[in-house]
Amino acid sequence: MNAGKTKTDQIPVGDTNGRLLERTCIIRKGYSARILPCLLLVVILLSAVIVCVSGSTPPPQPLVSVRVVNQTISPGSGIDVSVEYTQNGVLYPHPPETMDIYLYKIPDGSLLGKYEIPQTGVRDGGVIHLFRGTIPGPVLPRGDVMLVATDPETGANSRIPVSIPVAGELYQDYRNRQVIEGMFYPVAGGLIVILVILLGFLVAKRT
Repeated sequence: MNAGKTKTDQIPVGDTNGRLLERTCIIRKGYSARILPCLLLVVILLSAVIVCVSGSTPPPQPLVSVRVVNQTISPGSGIDVSVEYTQNGVLYPHPPETMDIYLYKIPDGSLLGKYEIPQTGVRDGGVIHLFRGTIPGPVLPRGDVMLVATDPETGANSRIPVSIPVAGELYQDYRNRQVIEGMFYPVAGGLIVILVILLGFLVAKRT
């Protein structure tokens, strides 16, 4: 009678369930072994993104306020400019030594000139820094312009419209010199890059 039994009859049911359970456990362990490193990598990437975003957020800018004595400039006279730079608890412990003054043409926003005024004092226990200076009349452009006082370190700015009825006799020469000086550094930097590339090719050919 034993000879008539099939192989299926000879395999205990409990053994089959045990093997299935064992295989299921192995699959689950393999899946867990793969998913845990992926989750760890996701957590690391999210942490890096959060740190980068929080680290790249700039601190609050200082407050810049500009004033002029007269918004309509008399022919031959300059622009008396005063600027207050308030630190306001920002993380910029050292204010600039000079404040940049830009003049833009009001209709199209084109730059007409750049000037600088020095720091002249402090008040309120060093919280507010004062800048004052006069832009000479001979180097002023003509027309309705927007005067913008800009902190060169943070970019914080303040603006006020000014009307200049007559252009100064030295304005064109002054502006041409500024344009040439502004072009010098980009052109010089480009030439240096080209020379470095050419030298690299020459060295590569000789080797």
